[in-house]
Amino acid sequence: MKVLLAYDGLERSRCVLEEAASMAPDVDRVVVITVVSSAGTATRSDGPAELATGGTAWEGQAPEQALADAQAFLRDRAIEAEVVLRHGDPVDVVVAELAEGGYDLLLVGTRLGSWLDQMLLGKVSQQLAERAPCPVLVVGDTWRVRVERRAPAGAKPPEHVRVTAVGGLPA
Repeated sequence: MKVLLAYDGLERSRCVLEEAASMAPDVDRVVVITVVSSAGTATRSDGPAELATGGTAWEGQAPEQALADAQAFLRDRAIEAEVVLRHGDPVDVVVAELAEGGYDLLLVGTRLGSWLDQMLLGKVSQQLAERAPCPVLVVGDTWRVRVERRAPAGAKPPEHVRVTAVGGLPA
């Protein structure tokens, strides 16, 4: 299985790396992608509009260092990962990478915590789930939501997108 892991370098994103590490026996290849907005600041997944458009800095850590740290974390768990730094809108860039790379799964984190936020997935995660040509696993601190397509990519969401598992249990 080929996995694209969208990563923003924050401590709360460690759960996404841990999820990827737990998949080790089933994963042939992991690519970790970080997207930096055209304004030069890293975009955050699932935050307020100013965060989603890259309005904040990387909390003192360069995107290149965050990628190197993620790669080292996975390597320490016997997973060799390729790292990719891209610039642009996070949703557009990740969807383009998915289309070009032939991935089997998109793994993305979210900063949301309340049950209502979990139901909504978060702005970036929801857009990725709607547009990704492969299943999407959204990982929070204590929960996971897997979203799979029922229809080919390009069909109008949300009527062709369904949640198949919440917290590891069938939906």
